[in-house]
Amino acid sequence: MSYPKPVIAYLRTIPIVDKVSIEKQLQHIEEWAKEHGVNIDRKMVELEEYKAESKRPHFRSLWDNVKKKRVGTIVVFDLSRLSRKPAILVEFLYDCLVNNILIVSISEKWFEEAQKDIRCKNTLLLMIKKLNMAAAKAKGKLIGRPRKKISPEEVFKLIKKGYSMAWIARKYNVSVSTVKRRLREYEKEHGAGGGI
Repeated sequence: MSYPKPVIAYLRTIPIVDKVSIEKQLQHIEEWAKEHGVNIDRKMVELEEYKAESKRPHFRSLWDNVKKKRVGTIVVFDLSRLSRKPAILVEFLYDCLVNNILIVSISEKWFEEAQKDIRCKNTLLLMIKKLNMAAAKAKGKLIGRPRKKISPEEVFKLIKKGYSMAWIARKYNVSVSTVKRRLREYEKEHGAGGGI
């Protein structure tokens, strides 16, 4: 297996809960690199702990490089090194997967295997995308396309005047299915038939 270059090792400690020092992480990563004949091009070591995940300078730099596709492979001792906050980890992993950046976790070998199998990778992407959307929705962000600006009342009035659904759709630059949906919304609120 070849590992896309550049290969970047990301290391950090998690105070209080961490039993794996930077030195131990580095030792495991170097053993993995030797075993697989991989040269680590760069080591990014986060020595300080920041309360806000977004304040970690090396992590921010790594993420920027991921978005710009300037990374080939990221090697970590375990995925929690990237982030212990699920929403941030999910978003980061999604960016890596869509940009074809391989993530190697020394402790979670299954994750590398899953990325190599295209069906598994697609399933991972779909799951992560859904998690991302759920997290965004929980924060109050609107998901999906914005609602078209035509009210159920407008649709009802135009239909009552004799205009066709196709004409209404063209006039408001929406699909016929949107017009039908607004009419159903009107009928649900005002009773079937809505007085037509």
